[in-house]
Amino acid sequence: MQRLSFLTVSFVTAAASAQSITVLAPFTDGGFQSAASAMSSDGSTVVGFASNTDYIGPYRAAIWNTGSGAASANPVDLGTAGYSHAHGVNQNGSIVVGVNGGGGSFRWSASGGTQQLGSMTAGRWSTAVGVSGDGSVVVGYGNTKDQYNNEFTRAFRWTPTGGMQSIGAISPYGNSAALAVNSDGSVIVGESGTQAFRWTAETGMVGLGSLPVSCSARAVNADGSVIAGKAGYSAFRWTAATGMEMLLSDFDGQILANAMTSDGSIIVGQAGNYYTALIWQNSASAVSLWNYLAERGVSLSGWSSLTDAKGISADGRFISGYGVYNGLNRGFVVDLGAVPSPAASALLLASGLLARRRRD
Repeated sequence: MQRLSFLTVSFVTAAASAQSITVLAPFTDGGFQSAASAMSSDGSTVVGFASNTDYIGPYRAAIWNTGSGAASANPVDLGTAGYSHAHGVNQNGSIVVGVNGGGGSFRWSASGGTQQLGSMTAGRWSTAVGVSGDGSVVVGYGNTKDQYNNEFTRAFRWTPTGGMQSIGAISPYGNSAALAVNSDGSVIVGESGTQAFRWTAETGMVGLGSLPVSCSARAVNADGSVIAGKAGYSAFRWTAATGMEMLLSDFDGQILANAMTSDGSIIVGQAGNYYTALIWQNSASAVSLWNYLAERGVSLSGWSSLTDAKGISADGRFISGYGVYNGLNRGFVVDLGAVPSPAASALLLASGLLARRRRD
């Protein structure tokens, strides 16, 4: 895979508030850790998990109402059991999904509290991973059995009226997992066997391409036309027009693409071997989120690393993830102060193309 050199680009944004990075607190002062797993598309809410003061105590699903980037002092406990994890949040932060300590999916709302979603037919456990913009469609994976009592892990789609239903697998005897869903719940993506897939009610589960490496779709844009994930040790971006294209990175080892903006132009993820959060803009070579923020004047005082970027708002202004702050594992939410402008995106893309030509 061809790699591009790192780029130093002066980004242009409209006048806006000062850029900032905010620490997401644990449940009580001095708690061991907090971590952000997903962000609402409007940037108002971050979900994940947090611990109490006990270094080895259980972590629990949590929600931070970040507003315009200034996180609340403490997270909201979703009332789940120990060792629970919030994995997904809807468009405005009113619906949260995840897995409870007992191995069951949950759906939480501010008005209704925590609802257990159960499991598929003959299943014992399930994990909810993503939720549609209005909160009516939940996706994830769990175990189920066929008519011959063979047990599989299968991707599921849950709705209030239909309950939890398997959406199958590419191979009738293979496993699958749904890992993300688009805004209106019509497109689900994930992995089945060694293939990344895209599912709709009309087409069923369709592989994005058969490669000699294991692939997994982990993010989808608002209308379902752009998909990102991992292919072997690389990350990929897919559209119907281009197929699966590798996202360039100067980092070695496992590269993950975790989330994207509504138009699919900005993707965030991680370089696993380096425990470094990454960001791609218009498919140009990845840069570390640390360098990206420093270039924009965001103060990183107290942080020694930004480990992973897990969420990004629809417009790209807010980014969430986790890292190490004053020696402790902490979640973060970044407010870039403005929506990244098209001029900045075009400049980054042009610089990337120029770097490629110089290498060819």
